[in-house]
Amino acid sequence: MNDVRIIKVIDLHDWNLDALIKESEQEGHRFVTKLVRQYVSFENRFDQKGEVLYVATLNDEVVGVCGLNKDPYNEATDIGRLRHLYVLSPYRNLGIARKLLEQIKEEATSTFSIMTLRTSNPVADRFYTRNGFTRDEHTYIDSTHYYSIK
Repeated sequence: MNDVRIIKVIDLHDWNLDALIKESEQEGHRFVTKLVRQYVSFENRFDQKGEVLYVATLNDEVVGVCGLNKDPYNEATDIGRLRHLYVLSPYRNLGIARKLLEQIKEEATSTFSIMTLRTSNPVADRFYTRNGFTRDEHTYIDSTHYYSIK
């Protein structure tokens, strides 16, 4: 996996996420489509303080994506929200999602003390709890997991 690169997105228009959109929709997930739609409409450009978007590439092909926003469901400014983590199925279980998550965690330390997320996917639930998130649907609004940064 030495060829895997985690790259900060400056302009999403520079990246082709078509394969991620197609596969995620076939799996019944709409969040990659939502990411692109909101980016194009300027609703969410991952450009506020502490926000960032990354792609994972392997041999110059986009195989994954993950973002970090200020949590829109919490008024506290020190709560970030992990958004739209997705890796193409042929590249799963190779550590790419973990690399994306590690990069997001590192980025989050400069702005946020907590990071939240929401998932109903049991596989994602196991992934997040194995990577330091606490499953808790009651502490943070519209979240299933949180991660204490500081």
